[in-house]
Amino acid sequence: MRRPIYSVAVLLLAATIARAGETTIRIQTADSSPADLKMIGPTTADIDKPVTIVVTGLPDVDLTKTIGDQVKWVELLRFDVSCPDDAKPAVLEKELVMSVSPWQWKLRLTLTCQVAGAYVIVCDWNEPPFGLALHRVTVGGTPIPPPVPPPVPTAARAFILYEAQQLTPVQNLLLSDLRNDQYLKQKKLQILDQNALGPKGSQVPKVQAALKASAGKPLPLLVLFDEAGSVASVVDLPDTVAAVVAVLKEAGL
Repeated sequence: MRRPIYSVAVLLLAATIARAGETTIRIQTADSSPADLKMIGPTTADIDKPVTIVVTGLPDVDLTKTIGDQVKWVELLRFDVSCPDDAKPAVLEKELVMSVSPWQWKLRLTLTCQVAGAYVIVCDWNEPPFGLALHRVTVGGTPIPPPVPPPVPTAARAFILYEAQQLTPVQNLLLSDLRNDQYLKQKKLQILDQNALGPKGSQVPKVQAALKASAGKPLPLLVLFDEAGSVASVVDLPDTVAAVVAVLKEAGL
């Protein structure tokens, strides 16, 4: 187990009081021993949300001594956190503080866990007369998911292949809406009849490639091409503009 780490503020306070050697104030408090060790704090927590637990029952404050002299017992404390089997190590931060009303030493623990489950903090005073305190924290909730990465492009271009003589009135209206959609205009989505001809009356290569890849599927079809110009996929034309846009976005267009 690692040695505990304590606040720099305590060390600065120790130096200040050490210089005031004439201090003679005495604080009369009940005696404390390791048998009085307790941990007080929440027993439930959310993932990635820190919770604060206070260790009490520590030795009394004695202002006739420098802080450096009277907190040597700090080295006798050991801490450990038992975690669920699949959990990453929990983060346990420690800060030693001195309260003035009443004059007491307290140790603040801050626990942060990344996986749901039961965690047990062990505070062990491992020198005579010995002392032990346990505190259980059940962590639940759902961790904040990482941002969804953009889709890996699976297509470089797309076009819609149809047969004018086979279109229904609904399909005609859909093609008109697709031609006028601003997003699809930016994507340069083409809408081509299967009988379309190129310059000089030649056949359009991508139309012929799409027809071959469609394997006799009824038109209209949405055809996706990869960077090499080969047909990546041929799917039935969705029924709405939004559905067409969704297919293109999924393909990285």
